[in-house]
Amino acid sequence: MSCFCEQPKREATISQRSIEAHIGVCFVPVPLKSVGALFGPTLVAAVVAAGCGSSGTLRVTKVAVSTQKPSNLAFYLDVRDNGKPVPGLQEKDFRVYEDGKLVNAKKAKRALLEADVVSANFAIVQVDVSGPIADSEYYPELAETVAHFAQDLNDRQEVAVNAFDGNDEVAPFLAFGAGKEQFRKFAEGLRAFRPRTRNSNLYGAVYQGISALEEKLNNTAVSEKQATLIVFTDRADLSHTVGIEQMKEKLKATPVQVYIIGVGEQINRQELTMLGRTGTYLSNDPKAFKKGFEEINQKLVSLADGRYVFSFCSTKRKGSHKLEIQIETPNGDVKVFHKFNAAGFKNGCSPKTKPVFEEIDAMKAEAVAQQKELDAKEQEKEAAEAEAAAAAIKAPKESGKSASKDNAKAGAKEAAKAGPAPASAKTASNQTSKEVSKAPAPKEAAQVDLPPAEPEEPKAPPPSKTAKQAVDNE
Repeated sequence: MSCFCEQPKREATISQRSIEAHIGVCFVPVPLKSVGALFGPTLVAAVVAAGCGSSGTLRVTKVAVSTQKPSNLAFYLDVRDNGKPVPGLQEKDFRVYEDGKLVNAKKAKRALLEADVVSANFAIVQVDVSGPIADSEYYPELAETVAHFAQDLNDRQEVAVNAFDGNDEVAPFLAFGAGKEQFRKFAEGLRAFRPRTRNSNLYGAVYQGISALEEKLNNTAVSEKQATLIVFTDRADLSHTVGIEQMKEKLKATPVQVYIIGVGEQINRQELTMLGRTGTYLSNDPKAFKKGFEEINQKLVSLADGRYVFSFCSTKRKGSHKLEIQIETPNGDVKVFHKFNAAGFKNGCSPKTKPVFEEIDAMKAEAVAQQKELDAKEQEKEAAEAEAAAAAIKAPKESGKSASKDNAKAGAKEAAKAGPAPASAKTASNQTSKEVSKAPAPKEAAQVDLPPAEPEEPKAPPPSKTAKQAVDNE
């Protein structure tokens, strides 16, 4: 039995709630990439105010708009058909209308920019070669499957690939920024690789992969960025290099998305579900790895394809205007609208200027502030719980002390009712107490084991007075 399970959006998150607050009447889920160390992995529903168009199952969402001098307008759009991304659109598929009039492409320059001008995406693939599959007939096919998966992923983001076994460190095969030729040679290299030790360091591979991706996020200047870790294994963690609690804390704190592909009879489903915080593909069939990579690839494609950054140089130089973008897709046309003010617009616009999407930055700033507030409340709650626990431990001791104090108070009240003692009694009492206090404390007698006492002989009764007198008289 095999299945792909997407983990519930349990961290859902400040970033999601914050951005949903800006949703207009027309709503559609849009995958916005998480922001480095600030947000957890999530698919964010983001529609900025009005500006969502649809035609049947075809829908375009205006995620964000950038307006910059001299006369640049850039649109971050998400195009979907029946909920699935529409890939492969070109510049010629976008037609622009200003105030209802078609703007000729020669009159107003436009460009379709790469999505990475506003975002950065990184992925690491970790392949377990310590298990039984490394000795099986399926190993060459696994190497080819991973190679195709990584190369396809590399067309949309930066990808690195490593193998791991029982060693403390993973074995690097492809670094970020590798060329197509290196990807073509990767399968051959993985097939030739033999495990150095056979105790799977699964937790270590997940931990190291997350750490490497976090470093990439921290060193990337763009504000919108996402990192994904994909791990293949056919067994449980055996090296115990990283403890389970340490692993759980790492998963809890990271913004990195983690997908797990586990196949074979030796997998631990509970363990792999815990590791695959974003999604898992699990099967007891050792040959099912190919389907696992295919399903996760489809998931990752759906998050990336269908997003476009369309940049346009407006012909307007003053006043308020209405702009319409009509997009031609294989299944029909769809429109999106936007109102803008051209005050201060002038010549000199280049559609290839990198846009700045202030809506996204504002939403992220708001999300950061709300996350800090939640963190502060969580810390207060933890402190209160710790204080309550300490009080519960201290309570029995305090109750004992309180009982003693209550007895003393009761005795004092009784003494007060009895009235003042006579002076002579007080003096005698004081003297006695002083003598007692001066007297040395008695030394504790040493314990001596004595033999049992012999039974006493019965004593003769004393002679009576009459008998004595008789004797005296004699």
